[in-house]
Amino acid sequence: MAGRLHEASSSSDDDRGAMIPGMTSPQPPGSGTTVAVFGLGRMGVRIASRLADAGLTVRGYDPIERSAALSFRTTSSPGDAVLDADLVLTALPGSPELQELAVGSTGLIDLLPPGCAWIDLTSTSPVLAHTLGQTAATSGVPFLKAPMGGGPSAAENGTLQLYVGGDPDLLERWRPVLAAFSNRMVHIGSHHAAGTMKLLVNQLWFGQAAMVAEAALLATTAGIPPGRFRDLVLDGPAASTFLERDWPGVLAGDYLHSFGLDRVVEELDSLLWEADRHDLPHVVGDAVARIHREALQHLGPDAGELGAVAFAEAQAGRRLRDPVT
Repeated sequence: MAGRLHEASSSSDDDRGAMIPGMTSPQPPGSGTTVAVFGLGRMGVRIASRLADAGLTVRGYDPIERSAALSFRTTSSPGDAVLDADLVLTALPGSPELQELAVGSTGLIDLLPPGCAWIDLTSTSPVLAHTLGQTAATSGVPFLKAPMGGGPSAAENGTLQLYVGGDPDLLERWRPVLAAFSNRMVHIGSHHAAGTMKLLVNQLWFGQAAMVAEAALLATTAGIPPGRFRDLVLDGPAASTFLERDWPGVLAGDYLHSFGLDRVVEELDSLLWEADRHDLPHVVGDAVARIHREALQHLGPDAGELGAVAFAEAQAGRRLRDPVT
């Protein structure tokens, strides 16, 4: 998600445009390519618009009809969207929606024309990323898993980060098209590795947000206002991007409502399952997930991506705000 989180992309990822060392500057996409975009929510619609603005033929599909004026064509069925498509991009809210689209009643994989590649931008469970990769390979569909880092503003500005899993040659083939909305494409390894890495970044960010909220609340009891607390921490070894970039938004009451707290819990639980099946310790991960589950239970999914911060404030009976001078 600052990266205002997820279709599935979270504010846990930096929106800013610094290139990663060793990466080459992306080339502009060429014309003559047809791209189908599935999922026209807060991320997908911006991605599709940037592709259309770059000169590509874009067809968008979403089961929810969108009334806003768009710079690209939308279709009424998945089959119409993928007709003669060279590339399909999926940008969906989470694992359940992606699984239903890909192998459920819609059967996206079976709809793809010969030679059409599929790049999934959704943040999902690592197991689903692996399963879809296997299914795509069995069907002869070139497939990349590329969950997004950054939110709507990054998508609109073309500064999304992609954590890419799959054939690196396939990434290079489609890099010029992906460059329409991403300036940082990092090849992680397998489909499973890309899905895992994205959720680990999110887990660390969610956990940090909860810990910073508790620490800041305790600091107020010592007469240290939240803004001053931030300045002091940033000047020491516990400095972080979250405090530098996102904490001012918290102090202004922004809990990143565009990404549901239920999606946060879904991601955290996916990682606990991974740790369990590898017999690895996850005491801290359990605590982070429990805090967010309790926040979800008390505040509901609309509490936002930083619902755990709002929950800590509710428990303390005070808001993290600087005093008015």
